Amino acid sequence: MWVKPSEVSVSGLWSIDRANPYFILQRRRGHDERHSGWTSFIFATVDSRNHYRILYKRSDSEIYYLLAVANTKEDIEGHWKWIEINIMPTLEGIDVVDDISDFVQWKIQSLCTEAAYEDVGDFESEKFKNETKKFYKLFNMPIDEKLVIYYSCSYWHGRVPRQGYLYLSVNYILL
Repeated sequence: MWVKPSEVSVSGLWSIDRANPYFILQRRRGHDERHSGWTSFIFATVDSRNHYRILYKRSDSEIYYLLAVANTKEDIEGHWKWIEINIMPTLEGIDVVDDISDFVQWKIQSLCTEAAYEDVGDFESEKFKNETKKFYKLFNMPIDEKLVIYYSCSYWHGRVPRQGYLYLSVNYILL
């Protein structure tokens, strides 16, 4: 998954699978299938981080930016290919290091924003549609009344909490 670019340090817990002048694909030590042993067992048991990551390295310094993470080699390979096809040709034409860094960070941030927007749409479509149906059925609302949002809530009646939902539509607040 693409992540908002942030500075990271390079540590001994990662090994390099691939590299080019701008990007590094790394694998978390202890999570590969080729080696098995005590260290791999400890890492696999204790560590819950992603197994693969892609970093951008500025050519004028030792600053690294985290761009993508994944748990499977197939996912990270897809991101690596996307970088090779869509970003690398553009970087060849840029001479200023700061411009290259800005371009890479901007491009990845736009991918993160796009992915977040798609996730929200997918999330709303299923769960929100079900709650909208409940809203229309429970309150006998006309079809043109649009449900804006709903909240799970509770209030105290004596010593017992009462649970329910608060529905906000364009014209009503309903419990």
